[in-house]
Amino acid sequence: MRLEEKSLSELNAATYNPRVTLEPGMEEFEKLKTSIEHFGDVEPIVWNERTGNVVGGHQRLQVLKFLGRETATVSVVDLGEKEEKLLNLALNKAKGEWDNAKLEKMLRDMDTENLYFTGFGPDEIAVMLASNDGIDDEDWDEGDNDWQDDVNFYGAAWIITARFRNAEEAQAFIDREGLPGVCKANSNTTVIRFGE
Repeated sequence: MRLEEKSLSELNAATYNPRVTLEPGMEEFEKLKTSIEHFGDVEPIVWNERTGNVVGGHQRLQVLKFLGRETATVSVVDLGEKEEKLLNLALNKAKGEWDNAKLEKMLRDMDTENLYFTGFGPDEIAVMLASNDGIDDEDWDEGDNDWQDDVNFYGAAWIITARFRNAEEAQAFIDREGLPGVCKANSNTTVIRFGE
């Protein structure tokens, strides 16, 4: 890893980045702007010299451009496209709001053995992918069990997926039985994951 000063015009925002783009006036944008104005640009943007893409620091890049800055310190990496995307997820895991459609696409495109490096746990991935299983919860047919074919629950010894009339009923079942389940709001699908 090395640090370099780069022109902001050389830093390409990655089109796949699953974070919501910040705009002036948004709470997170204003917080980051205030921080940069007060402390300076203390956290380098992560930039992949092989692709020219920003891997981490998209929100910081937006704020720096807004502030009229012309350059930024970047941490330079040299990664292939798959590794770049894995690092992007790992860096963004605990920051900002997700664009769920982009996030789901990235997770589905990952090789199972690489999901660990994203920073997401198996339970989180199971819930994210199951919540977008393509089934309209209101019209669910009891005989329909094809939905799980495209869902990858990496690391799970076994998974139980149950259907309930509403999320409250599902959560009551989980609480009553003391199960390690996750109930997704506004969904009748509940994923219960057991051991590794």
